[in-house]
Amino acid sequence: MIKTKIIATLGPATTKAENIKTLIDSGVNVFRLNFSHGSLEEHADLLNTINHLRSRSSHTLAVMGDLCGPKIRTSQIEHSQTTSHGGPERRGNPGLKKDDEVVIIPNIETGTINRFGTNYEHFNRDVQPGARVLIDDGLIELRVIGKDDNQTICKVIVGGFIQSHKGINLPDTKVSTPSITERDWECVAWAVEHQLDYLALSFVRSAEEINHLKKHLRDQGSPIKIISKIEKPEAIENLKDIVYASNAVLVARGDLGVEMDLAQVPLIQKRITKLCRRLGKPVIVATQMLQSMIEAPVPTRAEVSDVANAIMDF
Repeated sequence: MIKTKIIATLGPATTKAENIKTLIDSGVNVFRLNFSHGSLEEHADLLNTINHLRSRSSHTLAVMGDLCGPKIRTSQIEHSQTTSHGGPERRGNPGLKKDDEVVIIPNIETGTINRFGTNYEHFNRDVQPGARVLIDDGLIELRVIGKDDNQTICKVIVGGFIQSHKGINLPDTKVSTPSITERDWECVAWAVEHQLDYLALSFVRSAEEINHLKKHLRDQGSPIKIISKIEKPEAIENLKDIVYASNAVLVARGDLGVEMDLAQVPLIQKRITKLCRRLGKPVIVATQMLQSMIEAPVPTRAEVSDVANAIMDF
């Protein structure tokens, strides 16, 4: 039995039965349905295909639903120049420049590169002067210089081309919203109805959040197991309690690398895997394991070493 398993996220390129079967034949053990994208109806179609294929396969397969959590994003952003197909044009439009001022206003639907909104309604309440605001996996860095009751004013530290609906990270801010949103509860109900095997809980900060979801599942009579995603600094502070409360743990290196010093992430990965081994909990290492293979037929040497090190840590 191979102890190291492979998790594959299904997306637009892998919706057809023949593509999913190829993944199964190649050794995938768990399929991930990302609730951040697509409708529940689309996920149901994918799940029907998976169930049909795994009923005919001797290969053991599980399905994991990944809850969105309180993902903070930019609003729709209008650009002064567009391409012929309507997308933003980078040439001649550099976007935000160092020392520019940016105004962020919660809940406005459409804005400009210097005045835009966010889907997080408590943004202005939670952030404080001096805090960093990172956009698009940290490619753009802002710093809060002031705010009033309706808006937050930031100075651009690292500029760049800003686009609509990109993720916002707040590494210096304790976000007040709960880890499980109203949308997540809809997805939990769907997962119970469709008998998924695992639910991944995003932006976990404490064991209490895990126990809250586990109690809800028990009350529904559901055997779904909880995978806690470690992607916030607060989770590192409460790591042992979180691992104890979880059925499995996922090291979300992408968000960790934005929320804290990137150089700490490899050490945190090893710390988490060591603790999970000691406590007998499965642990998943995620983000950019084979990133270059989006465009290249073979991985880089660095990616091969990264995967090998993760396996040896287990």
